[in-house]
Amino acid sequence: LELGADDYVIKPVEPRVLLARIGVLLRRNRAPAPPGASKVLAFGRLLINIVSRAVKWDGREVALSRNEFDLLVFLASHPGEIQSRERLFKSLYNRDYDGLDRMLDIRISRLR
Repeated sequence: LELGADDYVIKPVEPRVLLARIGVLLRRNRAPAPPGASKVLAFGRLLINIVSRAVKWDGREVALSRNEFDLLVFLASHPGEIQSRERLFKSLYNRDYDGLDRMLDIRISRLR
C-alpha cells in the first residue's frame, strides 16, 4: 500500500466481494470533474491535466501512481490552503485518520 496500491485482497476471496471492489474502482475513475472545474491546472512549470490524468513538469511527463495524482490534484485544487491529515484522509480515502498511518507523508515526499 505504501508504494501506491490502494487496496488488497486476502485469499480466499469471495467473488461477490471482488466484483464489488472492482466496481468501486471503476466508478471512482469515471467520475467527471465537478461543474466549473478547470480541466488543466497550471502552476508555473507544473501542468496537471485532470481529464487525461497527466502531469508535466517543465514540459516533461511525470509518472505518478493513481493515489499520488489524486493527492496532487486535491492540493492543487486548494491553493494557499493548509490541509490537515484528517481532511486529506476524509477527502481522498473516505476514512478517518488513525494517527499512525504515514502513507500521506510518503506520497507527499514522492511528489516533492
